[in-house]
Amino acid sequence: MEYFTISLNKSNQIYYSGEKINGTVRLKCFERLKIKSISVLLKGEANVAWKIDKLKGKSWIEYVKSKEKYLNKELPILNKRDDSDIYIEPGEHLYQFETSLPEGMPTSFEHQYGRIRYFIKARLEIPWAFDKETIRTFSVVYPYDLNANSNLKLALGTSDKKQFCCGPCKSQPIEAKFNISKGGFVPGEKIICNAFLDNKSSRQVEQIKITLYQRMKFSAKDKSKILVRNISSVSNQSVIGEKKLEKWENVALKIPPVCTTTKGTCKIIDISYEVRLSYKVSGVSLPDTDLCIPIIIGTIPTFSDEILYPSKNYPISFEFSSLNSEPFVDEASERGTNNAEIIENDSINFRPLYPFYTDN
Repeated sequence: MEYFTISLNKSNQIYYSGEKINGTVRLKCFERLKIKSISVLLKGEANVAWKIDKLKGKSWIEYVKSKEKYLNKELPILNKRDDSDIYIEPGEHLYQFETSLPEGMPTSFEHQYGRIRYFIKARLEIPWAFDKETIRTFSVVYPYDLNANSNLKLALGTSDKKQFCCGPCKSQPIEAKFNISKGGFVPGEKIICNAFLDNKSSRQVEQIKITLYQRMKFSAKDKSKILVRNISSVSNQSVIGEKKLEKWENVALKIPPVCTTTKGTCKIIDISYEVRLSYKVSGVSLPDTDLCIPIIIGTIPTFSDEILYPSKNYPISFEFSSLNSEPFVDEASERGTNNAEIIENDSINFRPLYPFYTDN
C-alpha cells in the first residue's frame, strides 16, 4: 500500500462543538486487495493520569486515572456482504464521510497530566492479515461569547497593604493597588493593567511584575492535582526607594493562543486564568504579596453596547497553542488495535489550534 490517509475539507482543521465535519479517506494500493470493510471512527475524550509515590521514594506507586467521553461515532464506508467479497483494485480510491459533532464538547487541551483530544481513525479490515489504520487529529473549540455576561466588560481592581516586623519594630506599610481594563478577553487581545505602589517603608521595593497565569485542576475520583503556569508576563525594572510612589500605567499584556476557560464543560480538567501583580521587598521575606484578579478567556470578544453586535465579522485567525508540554503520561487512547498496522498517525506531535483575535 502506497498510502492510507485522512484529509479534512476544512483548511484550518478547527471545529466548534455542534459543527459538521467532513473529509475524505484516501488510499492507494499497488495490487488488488481483498477486504472485509472500511470504516471511520470519530473519538473525543478527556483523560487525566498521574502517579503518586505512596512511600516517599520507595517502590509503592499509585497511578491515578480518569476519563470522560464526548464523542464516539463510527461511520461505515464499505461493508462485505455475506454472499460476496469486496476487492480494491490497484490505484487511488477516495471515500467521503460527513457527520455532525455533538453540542457542548469542551475545547481541546494538552498537558502532561491531562488532555482533551479529538481524532478520526480510518480502519481497513483485511481477512487473514493485519488490518490497516490511519489517525488524524483535529481541534475543537467550545464557543464562549463574552458578550453574554455584561459584567465581563467592567474594569476590575484590588488593593492590599503589607507591613513587616512587629511590635515597636513594625514598619510603615507598602500599599499596592492593581486594576485591569475588563474581566473578559480572547486570545490576541491585550490586558491593559495599572499598578500603583506607595512605599512608605524604609526598604526598597523591586522585581515588580505583572503575569498572566493559567490554573489547571486535574481530578480523578477523590483526588486532584492543581498546577499553575506562566502564560505571559511583563516586568518593571524600576526600584522604588523608601517613601517613594511608583505608578505603572497602561501596561499591555497580550494573551497568546491558549485554551478557553472551561467553566464546567469538562468535569475532570478545569482551566482558569488570573492576572497577578507581584513584587519583592529588599532584605525581608514577605509572604503572599501578590495581588490577583481572575479573568475569563473566551472565543468572541466583548463589544461596547453602542456597537451593533458584529456576529462573526470580527478579525480572527487560528494559531497553534503557544504552550509546549511534556507528552501525556498515558498514551493508550490513540494506539492502533493489537491486530492493526498504523500507516499514518499525526497525534504524536499534536498541538491544538485556537482562535486568535487580530485587531490589536
